[in-house]
Amino acid sequence: IQCNQEILLFFWTLISSNKAFMNHILNKEDVTEIAAPIIYYILSNRRNDAANGFVHLCTFTLLMLSGERKFGVQMNKMFVKKYSNSSLPSFTGTYNDFYVLVMH
Repeated sequence: IQCNQEILLFFWTLISSNKAFMNHILNKEDVTEIAAPIIYYILSNRRNDAANGFVHLCTFTLLMLSGERKFGVQMNKMFVKKYSNSSLPSFTGTYNDFYVLVMH
């Protein structure tokens, strides 16, 4: 069952409407475990016109998270490649570098 969009929409709704949940995510969880799949979804679907809404949702979610300082600090961890995609060049760096490579 593919329910990525619904789960991401629910997550976005929670972080945008519940500041306590946003603080919990930033303080208690590893944000890279949340951000990396979202960034990967953008990478894999950015040329797919049918997934345009999903890419926008991913972008809005990252926008909400990136407004917090703790998000940027956690994204400075070394990137561990868990995803394979031919359009992603091989690199060594942080999750922030992965984010920039995908968005550029």
